[in-house]
Amino acid sequence: MERRRVGQKLGRGAWLGAGQKASYGRKDIGILMERLVQHFAKVYPSCRIKDIEDLVAAIRGNKYWSIHPGLIGAMYVVALTRAEIALKRGFLARATHVGQIRVVEAAAKYCSKGRVLVAMKEGSGFEAVSVITWPAFIRFIRLDSSRIYEDLLSGQLPPFIGERYLAEIRQKAEASSQISNLKRLPQ
Repeated sequence: MERRRVGQKLGRGAWLGAGQKASYGRKDIGILMERLVQHFAKVYPSCRIKDIEDLVAAIRGNKYWSIHPGLIGAMYVVALTRAEIALKRGFLARATHVGQIRVVEAAAKYCSKGRVLVAMKEGSGFEAVSVITWPAFIRFIRLDSSRIYEDLLSGQLPPFIGERYLAEIRQKAEASSQISNLKRLPQ
């Protein structure tokens, strides 16, 4: 590695100042990743570090998850900003994979960096109809995708999905399975 002199141009318009070392971004990305992991570990204390690292990797890798296999018009994306810019029908935010996304007014107050948005194709862009916390999303994605898609199309998804909502769904599912098991018992 060649040595750089103070005042020498580094490329991309950057100059090396006094007391600075030449850095080409590789270590900086690692530091930013560590800071994001630390930040989200404070935001989501119930999550394992591996889950937090998965969230940071999703943000860095511009990832999305399909809600239902084979359907392109509905997906989960990670919010990169809060939904603060007002539009005619909602608020504007930035998200992984889709870039700018319109968030419906009911869900906009829950939108923040690191939360998962349930996005549907709306004209030439996407519209987020619900916001899910990361710990809830980890459990939510394991649920029946066809049922989630049906709820999404019928408008039954609430604007915010957290751990409490998932606990209610689990209790309802257990209650309905117990009722169906009672109906199956011979009398």
